[in-house]
Amino acid sequence: MKFETYFDALEHGAARSRILVQFLMVSTFLTFLGLYNSQPPSRNWLVSRSVSLHRAAEWVIFQADRGTRDSVRFKTPNGLTPKYLNDFPIDSFLLHANRAGLNLLGGAQGQADLIAGMPRNIHLSVPANYRAVDGTDTVIDLASITANELESALLRCNGLLCHNRSELEQELSQLHKSILENCVLIKIPLLGVSFDVNGLASLSGLAFSVLYFLLYYSMARELKNIKLLFNIHHEHGIDSRSVYQALSMFQVLTIPLSIDEFISPKNIRVATAVADLRRQSRRLSRLVPMLPMFFPLLAWLTVFTFDLDTKDVGDATNKALTQFDTWVSVVIGVVTVYAWYRCYAMWTEITATWDDKAHRVVDELAKA
Repeated sequence: MKFETYFDALEHGAARSRILVQFLMVSTFLTFLGLYNSQPPSRNWLVSRSVSLHRAAEWVIFQADRGTRDSVRFKTPNGLTPKYLNDFPIDSFLLHANRAGLNLLGGAQGQADLIAGMPRNIHLSVPANYRAVDGTDTVIDLASITANELESALLRCNGLLCHNRSELEQELSQLHKSILENCVLIKIPLLGVSFDVNGLASLSGLAFSVLYFLLYYSMARELKNIKLLFNIHHEHGIDSRSVYQALSMFQVLTIPLSIDEFISPKNIRVATAVADLRRQSRRLSRLVPMLPMFFPLLAWLTVFTFDLDTKDVGDATNKALTQFDTWVSVVIGVVTVYAWYRCYAMWTEITATWDDKAHRVVDELAKA
């Protein structure tokens, strides 16, 4: 059998490991993406946009939706001061875009400019939670509306592109649908499968554990191939230096020690060479190939921690299912950690095999 056949076998083994690492990276990215989409509004743009639009909807009324007129009384810090504005529709408490009601709120010039820039079909409305009924009058407590809250409402209203309440409700409905499809439900590309975000820890852990075990057996086969080639290369008339350098070109998950400076056998001092190899073996850069195997474990731990922090939300939805999913996640997590450890142990053994061979090559070059 030609020696090139062994090289081909090693190359195929390295390719298998490379593909499995790629699957692990894609799975890790999808897991982090699913976790990000399920974050609260303070950390999620899509949910924040929906919340912002909901709040804007409380502060606006459209010209086309105006009803009959009513009288409104404003409660000021000095007590109840009757101020009747006959332009206000019933139960909406308009502050018109012509700055008419802004002075009642003590608005600043910047807020007045925001109102002036609002679409002409949109009026600023005081939400229902600020109104109260006093006899036959509807009263608005101006002191309860802060300047920051008013300015935030104006900014939200300025961003509306709707022409009437129906369009606004349709936009809210579309946002709710997007949140349901992208935040609550996790879709698997190409397969067309979706699952609830509460099952992300257990399902991602199951996927990671399967990929870890496949990677472990691929690396185990690769280690056997490397040891085999290191043991039989002399039978095919190939020196240790050549086979070491040739095999190192196929490596994906390890960084073999460099022996380039020892290629020339002249004046090689074994003690100096061994000390240099030891310095190389202690470099942190050699751990870089291990990072792709660590990220999936980090992703699972992050998802599981988030599930524990939001367990009360799951209990409110389905307590029995939440408890069951938690225990399933724990079991799968243990399996995932064990599979990762097996991969790590195999990685260290492969690295140790390369380091041992590098020392042997240097010894042979020194004796030549």
